[in-house]
Amino acid sequence: MDSGSSSDDEEDGGEGESQPPVLQLHKVAHEGGVNRIRAMAQNPHICVSWADTGHVQIWDLDRSKCSQKVKRSQAREDLLYFRVLH
Repeated sequence: MDSGSSSDDEEDGGEGESQPPVLQLHKVAHEGGVNRIRAMAQNPHICVSWADTGHVQIWDLDRSKCSQKVKRSQAREDLLYFRVLH
């Protein structure tokens, strides 16, 4: 039994049941496998991913920009590219 199982019990129902979370999918070209991904509540359209290649990529996932990105698979104008230093 892991520590996450208690939150599963809370989702089974009962009084004060909340709405299911709304998930959003944004497809972007990502170089390498994703090691970690982070976002923050203050700016939910900004997302950072760390690739297994050692690169960190900062994404602007604004809806209007993402709809254009999906149509143009090679578009990378909203991407800032950094090298992780160990």
